Amino acid sequence: MRNAYWHFALSGVVLLAFALRLHGIHDPLLDHPGWRQGDTAAIARNFARLQYNILYPQTMYDGPPPNYVELELQIVPFLAATLYKVFGIHEVFGRLITIAFSLGTVVVAAYFARWLFGSAVAGIAAAFCYAVFPGSVYYGRTFMPDAAMVFFLTASLYAAARYLESRTLSTRGLLGTTALLALAYLAKPVAVLAVVPLGAMIAERVRARRSAPPLLMATLLAVPLLLLLWYDRRIAAYAEWHWASGIARLHVLPALQSALTSAAAFTAKLAQLRLVLGMLRDTLLGRISFLLLLLGFAALPWIRTRTRTLLWAWLAGVLLFAYAVVTVERVDYYLYPAIPLAAIVIGGATSKFIGAVRDADAAAPARYALLALVPLLAGSALLSSHAAVASYYEYNK
Repeated sequence: MRNAYWHFALSGVVLLAFALRLHGIHDPLLDHPGWRQGDTAAIARNFARLQYNILYPQTMYDGPPPNYVELELQIVPFLAATLYKVFGIHEVFGRLITIAFSLGTVVVAAYFARWLFGSAVAGIAAAFCYAVFPGSVYYGRTFMPDAAMVFFLTASLYAAARYLESRTLSTRGLLGTTALLALAYLAKPVAVLAVVPLGAMIAERVRARRSAPPLLMATLLAVPLLLLLWYDRRIAAYAEWHWASGIARLHVLPALQSALTSAAAFTAKLAQLRLVLGMLRDTLLGRISFLLLLLGFAALPWIRTRTRTLLWAWLAGVLLFAYAVVTVERVDYYLYPAIPLAAIVIGGATSKFIGAVRDADAAAPARYALLALVPLLAGSALLSSHAAVASYYEYNK
């Protein structure tokens, strides 16, 4: 595919993604999850009206201010507050900022898959998948931090993969990758699951006996985590509402400790994990795309790629996080990091399928019939996307 055609196709996918995310753009922040969007909007309003400092997020929980809250770095609310100061308070700005991050992830997924599989088709297919998955559409227009987190997570893993594959480990590449990882972790600590694929890629480079200076590798692994720890300790020192540490201390860690010290609890948590993966199937990817994801991973050993380690380790990170956290805090958007992974894997599998059919020693009508499956499945995924999350658009009552 010529470069001009590829950019034209990618532009079309981005426009499609934008159109899908405009549904309900002016609705009040009462759609799912209304409480989370309400908190985010309140923080943005208080940035604009009370204290324009990203390190001092305030909610409206308990009487007069200040009501500082321990949450992730409030990137989306702070950007919204900046626009509020110029144009006035309109919550639609929060949705538009989320859409911008979501569209950015469409583009990053395209470049990521094209580089990873050496195929322009894989890039466009990955972009299309991320554009139409029901979870990426719906949460790609809510006033929440998750779309920003996934953008930085996907971009940081792309940057890390390219950096660790390069012959010379440049200072520029190290700084850029470290900054993206830090932004991902700060945008929402869910992104810390990136430590698993990052560590796996570093180990892969070491096993290949390629240059891997310990200081550079430690910088990639440790500096973003240290920045997250610094931010969390700073904000926890004056926060009145300890959401992040409170959830971990009171719910996540006790459940995990029980599962790791009791066979019965471990088995019960595995059963809960199966239900959690059902959320991934039903509301984030859709049943057709979930099946394609399973087929993509099954075919991965036969798909030419720069690194399978990244994809398998990314999957492992998602599953470990789901087991430890999402089985306790059972909300589907905690599985958001699985969506770009699914898009990239399906993109690579689509490219492999098209290439195999094109080169098959079969009659032209038979090849055309098989190739027709691609637009048929794409159309089915697009048409079923809204139905999977239709209830989410309704007002919470």
